Amino acid sequence: MHSTIERNIQMIDIFTPTEYAVLFRTSRKRPFPYTVFEIEYHHPVKLGGQYFTSIRPGKGKGDPTVGDLKAIRYERGEVQYKLSHNDDWEMLPQRVREVELDTLQLFHQQSQITQRKFQDVVSMLSIMPTVHAKRYFENLPHD
Repeated sequence: MHSTIERNIQMIDIFTPTEYAVLFRTSRKRPFPYTVFEIEYHHPVKLGGQYFTSIRPGKGKGDPTVGDLKAIRYERGEVQYKLSHNDDWEMLPQRVREVELDTLQLFHQQSQITQRKFQDVVSMLSIMPTVHAKRYFENLPHD
């Protein structure tokens, strides 16, 4: 995955996060394009150790550690992991704590940049070729 994206990133200029998503999707054509999930500031939530005390796949000496994880995913209330990209998904051998689902939204608004940074970005708009990029940077929240 990384090598196909690296080959394609050298051929284009990227100015906005949306352009990264387009690059990731179009980097591979066969057998099918990569799937890209775009998130916005209101998507991340703070779970803060409510469900698991650890994501270590083993418990004792010689068992796998967090550093051995190659992939981890959360799906339908279950945490699954892989120790090798070729392995099948396995359930994380941890007991899930029964807690009320009381998630806190991590960000309530898009982060702001300072007025000086905003002015620096605006001064570079003349070298950006796309209207989309200019609109994106002109609408950044700032002090």
